[in-house]
Amino acid sequence: TIQAMITISFILSFFLHRLVCGQTICPDVLTTTEGITSSLVLSYQIISAASADERDILCIHMASDSDGFLGFAVAPTIDMVGGEAIIGIPDDNSVRKYFLGGKSAGAVEMKPDEDQTLMETFITQDENGTILRFAKYLQEDGEIEIVKNGDNIFLYAQSS
Repeated sequence: TIQAMITISFILSFFLHRLVCGQTICPDVLTTTEGITSSLVLSYQIISAASADERDILCIHMASDSDGFLGFAVAPTIDMVGGEAIIGIPDDNSVRKYFLGGKSAGAVEMKPDEDQTLMETFITQDENGTILRFAKYLQEDGEIEIVKNGDNIFLYAQSS
């Protein structure tokens, strides 16, 4: 099944990532998993700061049976304008932050290097689909805050 292929692909990709990168912030298995569409699964977990000088972190894992990019966004409204996206592009092996200035592709702008604060970024693609993983702080200067115990607007995108 699609879910089984995505799970197997995730497990293999995850262990490869661990071998290459070593210690991680995010746990092996994230606490919450949602089937977003028939071809896209989202898993996530918030890691609470262990001390006052640390920050809460959101861990994300997206698995799709389609080839191409995967995107996750935090937005002020459901129309996405003014949102901030994390887009993984397997062909470039890149996971970067973008500003969503409008609904057209031309309105999507990569954020400057100093704003590229993602942790544990990972994107891979094989015959089973695409996997994106990353961690980000819930609260960052100049960005939409992800509310730990409240409502947030999250959006997704995947190439077909």
